Amino acid sequence: MINDIISLPLTDRVLDADQRAVINLWYAGEQIPDTKGWGGAFPRNYKIKINPCGSVRGGTFPSQGKPLRAFSYTNNFSISTANSLADFASIDGKVVVSELDLFPYEKERSKGEALEAFIPEELNTGKSRSFSRIWIQTNPDFMEQGLVSGSTDLTLWIPEDATLEERNLYEELSKALPGTERSEPIGWKEIMGVTFAVTDEGKLKVVGCK
Repeated sequence: MINDIISLPLTDRVLDADQRAVINLWYAGEQIPDTKGWGGAFPRNYKIKINPCGSVRGGTFPSQGKPLRAFSYTNNFSISTANSLADFASIDGKVVVSELDLFPYEKERSKGEALEAFIPEELNTGKSRSFSRIWIQTNPDFMEQGLVSGSTDLTLWIPEDATLEERNLYEELSKALPGTERSEPIGWKEIMGVTFAVTDEGKLKVVGCK
């Protein structure tokens, strides 16, 4: 498992961007391990649910015949702030996004350039400021709790002090995405029925579920 993840094009891109980055691993057979007393600020979640989206696979791990093989990248801080959740899972040899919660505006403060490796080209704002937060949710538990409306959702936050030009750019990018945009307050946008797919080049791409 370790060698498989180290050899991923995604890992190459992260390390090219930030050589301080390290890999955190989650592994469990068919049973969820008891993590009580393991320490740390957050108990590590060894059960992952991923909704399938189009050709992107999903499932519940670990379960019968389906071990949990998951991982995240960190430097001094978690690059994604999903806390106890792994960012990526390996399903039948394919890397699938489990949970990514990105704050691009923090890049210069603590996250390092590695964060750029996780931002899909479809959300690239060029020389303009990025979205202040990019959150992709593939876990059906979020839907059951009423936190999101669809099976897989992408939520984009707009900087509070965004200029009219920046707002027009954010609107243009969100309108070009697959999926369905749900009307939300002016500060953020929710795109339903999309996920991030990991390409053979190790890049993330926004894809629709239909």
